[in-house]
Amino acid sequence: MKSLILAAVCGLATLFLGASTPIEQLVLFVLGLAMVVVGGDKFVDAAAAVATRLGMSPLWVGMTIVAFGTSVPELLVSLNAAFAGHPGISIGNVVGSNIANPLLILGVGSCLTTIRTSSQFIRKEGLFLVGLTILSGVLMIEGQLGRIAGSVLLITVIGFNIYLAKTSKVEASEEVEEDDGEEDPLWQTVVFLVGGLGLLLWGADRMVLGAVGIAHSLGVAESVISLTVVAFGTSVPELAATISAAKKGQGQMILGNVVGSNIFNIGLVLGVTGVVSPIPVENMAGDIGIMVFVSIALLGWMGRAKLNGAYGIIALGGYIFYLLPHILTIF
Repeated sequence: MKSLILAAVCGLATLFLGASTPIEQLVLFVLGLAMVVVGGDKFVDAAAAVATRLGMSPLWVGMTIVAFGTSVPELLVSLNAAFAGHPGISIGNVVGSNIANPLLILGVGSCLTTIRTSSQFIRKEGLFLVGLTILSGVLMIEGQLGRIAGSVLLITVIGFNIYLAKTSKVEASEEVEEDDGEEDPLWQTVVFLVGGLGLLLWGADRMVLGAVGIAHSLGVAESVISLTVVAFGTSVPELAATISAAKKGQGQMILGNVVGSNIFNIGLVLGVTGVVSPIPVENMAGDIGIMVFVSIALLGWMGRAKLNGAYGIIALGGYIFYLLPHILTIF
């Protein structure tokens, strides 16, 4: 509880901090990072407690509670960017995040703990993610994400989640350890769940504000910012939740979080953004193609029954290889 309060104090401090100079932007970034780290730790603890109380598997919790919660930054950033007249950030944010999640987030998680998969998960959630990713690419191929395309994505992901809710009467996973001690009070679990998520979102917002300010100070193009800095910043909640889950041995929660977040990013974030404010898709064909390829490659690797250090090293190397051309444009 003390760490939660301390992180909240950091958040309050950011309200009185400007972002006009590089020093202020750097401080804002660091304070946001502190909030995200603490928030991620408490949020994962609370999410695991919810799974234990309701007899749900960490995989299902990761696909729903954690994935939806950590996808909110992408939704807020994309909507704000669309209304502010920055369509490149709206699309680049989602595309960049959906590349970062399987490569960076799942790569880090796989290096920290072995993540086991199942044939049922591959056939259901894995195939749906690949299909939805390909569908989004097809809908954006004409250079615009309009209201009809956004509606298709939104209805598709809503329908899939209704299907999951009806069919996923999930048995408790083997990863949920028996706890002979007393459970934390319900009110404390709720405080950690809501408070941790709040810190994740608030901290991510502060981080993105600071990082974008630094990038603009360096004269970086908007498309580069959206695919790298903003995408990384909005993926920080997933990264923080992944590291916390890995330390607690919740490998399936990590997998569920990444796959669920990518599904929500396409169906919810792109869907809602397209419906609310149709946006042009410019100079993104190559990155969209990479997003589709990464999803297919992840599905193929999940067929090996586990994601371990080998996947982690390859995935992290792939992410660095993807970032290099964008980073070099700065110079």
